[in-house]
Amino acid sequence: MTNGIFNVAFRCHAGVEAEWEAYGIDVPVYGSGKSLAETRVDVTSGFALHFDIDPGMIELNEFHEHCVYPETDDSEAVWVRTYQDSDPDRMCRRRDVRDTIKNTLRDKPSYLNTFRNGTASTGDIIATVCFEDDMLMDLLAQVGDTDRLFVCVPYHNGLYWQCLNTPEATNRHVAEEIAVRDLNLGDAATVGDFMEATNASANNPGSYLLTAA
Repeated sequence: MTNGIFNVAFRCHAGVEAEWEAYGIDVPVYGSGKSLAETRVDVTSGFALHFDIDPGMIELNEFHEHCVYPETDDSEAVWVRTYQDSDPDRMCRRRDVRDTIKNTLRDKPSYLNTFRNGTASTGDIIATVCFEDDMLMDLLAQVGDTDRLFVCVPYHNGLYWQCLNTPEATNRHVAEEIAVRDLNLGDAATVGDFMEATNASANNPGSYLLTAA
């Protein structure tokens, strides 16, 4: 959080009374409502109470999460997060990638192996859609208290994946982890730089650890 700006994930639920819920990605603040607008007001009030500031001083960086694969006896639910870009074209392109992931999981259930690194602290799988020119520091800020986040980047020949963990993530493969700081990527690094430095693949994400500098 900086200057009253907060990263917030909004989840859209189908078939339940409260159709939306919201949670602070790195602040324990929650909200809910029957519409996105109602939920936005509720979570903004939560931040105002948490930090004892005027709601008018709060700005939300919105990420929308949609379930692309429901929970089954064999797998946790998979939620895909898309940033609400100010550029409508970029926002729609992220949603297109989300739909591609959903359709792939529907048509090829073995694609679930992409997420074998484990779940987020929410108890399900969270993946975020990024583009090559997104800033790496913005991606890292999305991990927050979720502890584990998969990142998907579309390229001309398909979707490529990596996985980011915090030390608190469950079921870590410690021997296989590489600290992000050891990649020697500077503050100006992009997500594309990260994917290139880690030799990202289409179905075998590695485990990259976020630690204090």
